[in-house]
Parts: sequence; C-alpha cells; structure tokens
Amino acid sequence: MSRESQGRREHASMSAGARFKHAGALTWTAAKWMLPLVWRTDRRMSVLLAASVLFVSMVPVALTVNVGLLVDALDKAADGDGTFESAIVWLGLALTLMLVAGIAAAVQNYAQLCLTDALEISTSRLILKHAASLDLAFFEDGHGQDVLQRAGKKPGALCLTFVMRFLKIGSAVFQIVSLLGILLWIEPALTWLLVVVALPFMFLQTWVADARYSADRSKTRIRRWGNYYRGRLTTPKAVASSRLLGLSPLMQDRFETAVEDALSAMRKTYRVELFGRIAVITGFLLAFSVAVGMQGLKVMDEAMAIGQFVAYWMAAWRFKASLTTLVEQLSGELQAGLAVSNLMEFLEVEPGITREGDIVPSGCAGAIELRDVTFSYPNADRPALRNVSLSVAPGEVIALVGPNGAGKSTIAKLIARLYEVESGEITLDGRDIRTLDAGFLHSQLAFAFQEAVRFEATAAENLAFGDWRRLIDDPEAIRAVAERTGVADLIERFPESYDTMLGRVFGTHELSGGQWRRLSIARALAKEAPIVIMDEPTESLDVHTEAALYAHVREIVRDRTTFLISHRLATVNLADRVVYVDDGAIVESGTHAELVARGGPYARLWQAYLQGTAELREAEEASK
Repeated sequence: MSRESQGRREHASMSAGARFKHAGALTWTAAKWMLPLVWRTDRRMSVLLAASVLFVSMVPVALTVNVGLLVDALDKAADGDGTFESAIVWLGLALTLMLVAGIAAAVQNYAQLCLTDALEISTSRLILKHAASLDLAFFEDGHGQDVLQRAGKKPGALCLTFVMRFLKIGSAVFQIVSLLGILLWIEPALTWLLVVVALPFMFLQTWVADARYSADRSKTRIRRWGNYYRGRLTTPKAVASSRLLGLSPLMQDRFETAVEDALSAMRKTYRVELFGRIAVITGFLLAFSVAVGMQGLKVMDEAMAIGQFVAYWMAAWRFKASLTTLVEQLSGELQAGLAVSNLMEFLEVEPGITREGDIVPSGCAGAIELRDVTFSYPNADRPALRNVSLSVAPGEVIALVGPNGAGKSTIAKLIARLYEVESGEITLDGRDIRTLDAGFLHSQLAFAFQEAVRFEATAAENLAFGDWRRLIDDPEAIRAVAERTGVADLIERFPESYDTMLGRVFGTHELSGGQWRRLSIARALAKEAPIVIMDEPTESLDVHTEAALYAHVREIVRDRTTFLISHRLATVNLADRVVYVDDGAIVESGTHAELVARGGPYARLWQAYLQGTAELREAEEASK
C-alpha cells in the first residue's frame, strides 16, 4: 500500500485541524495527478474551457466599473455637464460585455460537456486496465470492493468537477482582487469590515467539505449492502427465490435501513451548513448595510459622485458573491480532491501476485509439477492446501477427486496462477511459473470454470471468446468448434442459430443452467492449448448429456495434459491417474484399479458412487 493510500485510510481518525491540513495535502496531490490527465485527454477542449472561464470571470469586474461610469455619464448629461452620446458609448460597452459573457458561458458549457465525455472514457479505461492487472483475491476481498466502488462513481464527471472547481477558484481570486481594489480605491476603511465579516464562511465550508467526505467514505460498506439488497429484488436470478421465500418485505426493510444509515450522517452536516450560512449572510448584510449607508450619506453631502456610489454598491455585493464562490469552490475542491483521491487509491493498489516473470518459451510440452505447495485464502483461519506435491507428465490426464472443499479447485487456480503460493513452487516444463510471462502462461491453458460464465453475446461469440483472436472473425472455425465439442445441435435449435443473442439483459433467449454449462465447456475447449483444466465439468448436467460430453472430451484432450476436477466419478474413465484430495492434502494417488484394490477413501467413494448410480438406474427403469 502506498503512503498516500495509507494516509487516506487514516484520515477519519485525525483531529479536525489535522484533517483539514491532510485534506489540503491530498487535494494538492490530486491536482498534480488530475490536471495533466485532463490535458492529455483533450488539449483543445482544455484550452477552450480555461479561456471561456477566464472571460466569464473578467466580465463582472468590467461591468462594475462600466456601470459606474455609465451612471456618472447619465448624471452629467441630465445636469447639462455632459452629452448623452458619451452615455450611449458606455451603454454599448455594457451590452457588449454582457454578450461576451453569454457567448463565453455557452462555450464553457460546450467544452465542459465534451471534456466530461472524454474523461469518462479515459478514466474508465484507466480503471478497467488496472483492474485487469489485479489479483482475483482483490475482487474477493470486502475492502477491495469498497475501494473499487469509490473509484468507479462516475470518474469522468468527478474529474471534470475537480478541474472546473480549480478554474473557478482562479476566477474567483481574480474577481476578489479586482473588486477589492475598486472598493479600497473608493472607501478603504469600511471595506475591511466586509472582508472580516465574510471570513467565517470559509471556515464553515471547509468543515462541511471534510465532514461530507468522512461521512461518505465511512458509509461505503453500508451503501454496498443497500445495492446488494436492491439486487436481490431486481436481478432475474434472485427475484424468483426472493418471491418464493417471501423475502421481499425483509429485503426492502434492510435496503431502507442501509440507505437511511448512509444518509443520517450527512444530515448533521446539512443542518450545520444551513444555520452557518444564515448566520454568515446575516452578518455580512449588516456590515454591507453600514458600508453602503455611509456611502449614501456622502452622496447626499455631494462628497461622492453617484456613479462611485453605484460602483461601490455593485463591487461590494459582487465582492461578497465572489468571496462566497471562492469559499464554496475551495471547500468543494477539498471534497472533490478527496473524492479524486479515491480513484487514485484504486490505481495505487498493487497486485499481490508479482509480474516480474518475462520468460516466453518457444513451446510448451505441458509437464506440471507442484513441489511442497502450501496456500491459504485471505483471512482464512487454516490453509486450503498443505505441503501438496504432484508431478504430471505431458499429455497425462489426471482426475482430481474428493469431497467438496477439499482443495481440488484451489490446485487448479494455483496452476493458472490466479493466486500465488505461500510456499513451495509450481513448475511448467521445469520452469517456476512465477518466472514465466503471465500472458504466455494463460495462453497455454484451456480452463472451464466451476461456475458457467454467461456472456450476453451471440451464440457464436460465446464460443469465439474461448480463443477470440483466432475465432472472432471466422464463422467456419466457430462452427467447427461447435461440432468438435458437441454443442452444434444445441446452437442450431436456437431461434437464429449462431446469431442468437443469448441472455435476458440484451437478448431475448435465455438458456437453462445445463445449456449454459455446455456452452461454457465448449468455449474453454475452443482454445487449442496444451493444458486443459475442467473444474466440475458435468455440474448441472443430466447423466445422458454427461456421457455425450465425455465422448467428445475424450477425443479433444488426447495428448493434452488434462486436469478433470469433480466429486462425481464419471471422470475416472478418462483419467490415466486418479488423485484423491481431502482437507487440503493429497491422500492417495494411482490408477482407478489400484486405488479400488487398496480399499482406502477413494475405494469407499467409488462404492458409494456405484450404489448411487445403481439406485438411479433402478428409478429410471421403474418410471418407464
């Protein structure tokens, strides 16, 4: 974890003063990271946005002076000391300034919209690219999910908000300095009263920004619970269960509780901000009334021109508005900077699995060896694997069997380097897989996962994703894969055959669990890799489909190193060797006949399997 990321996590435990200082430091760090990103994203729109904000900021100051001169010109013309032509000139200039301000505001809006879209793409690309580099363990960890959710909350709009506040701070500073100069030139003494009265607003808004960020950050987990309960009531897979179990009222109550808890902390800051604003505006209006009243007396005594009075009035009110804008933008920038730091926090997450390996062998025979491998899942109280050693020859078919939770799938995931071993090593053709290029390693694996992955795509694409660089634009090769893996008959029954859009999110044709499973296996076997890993390949398949599948698998895995992971023992007919795993260790290993003759745990499992199969056949016969 980086120093900045650690600092963000400690932010909530600091005192108020320390938090303000820390928030400012994080905002400055965010600015140094964000501004170059915006510039790289779209330089033309960045220049256009900055220029339009500058023009918009200059107009109020110029109008203040212009209106004062216009009033003086009209007053002199009315008294006969001047001409109306000079007043018309000042009026024309005022209208021109207003037109420029309107055009600049329109240009600012255009540039802002364009930059928002561009930043949404660039920041999302950063998030997705970095996510692709992180380990599976990060996505399975609760804190990792918190970090990811905070980073993914409309990052493009968030980044542009940060930049716009930065520009508006510069605009407000320019206006304040210019207007303060006008006020001091007209009446220096009373002007300082306006400044002093307005300062408390700055401290109020700074506190509000910090309080909002702290409350928002501390409630990330609660908001995720709210999203989870919403999903239980709206996603297709969960709706049926929630309805039949009568869980909808409970889920609704829990959703409302989670949302209410997330919002309650914010309401306190809302109340403080409300009463603080009322107090500050009341104080400023009293000071403003005194200052303007004093200037009015000077006008009545003819010690001040009416144009100066109007200019002072406008400058004082505009000064207050600009100071308010500055304070709000500064506090908002602190909040936006802290929010941007959430994105930075995610991008600073380092993979637990090191990627220093860069060896790319010219080929792969498929020899796999685990040497004294121990591994524990994050936050687990016991190892998932303990001192596991296993040597697999090229082209050998291994059946990993044993009870659920024994560690079979863990062995497969470690071979694929989805996790890093704690101790020991795993080699491919004699090389430690940690020394291999990750892309090369994964290209040598065809992996059918335990849970069928459902892609919202056409049937053809669902197969092509198994080796998309080779298959995505080759319909004939896709059909050949379907024939070879035994799913051609299934796909050809779809409404539009290979062009059928599968799933209910974007398509209209949903599949059963078993059909998704068959497609998932076919997709994995589409890759002509020297190593095949099939994790619970026949889960959710009926016995007839299972038998048909293995008929195809037997040919496909010929001469390929293969791991068949299952607690159903139909796989042993394909295996050269059976490895029985239990409680994170290899209990026994050998051919099917050897293990049955040995009379150990595998033999007992085999007898239970035969008995269950016989009972199933009897039931089928009885039903005929």
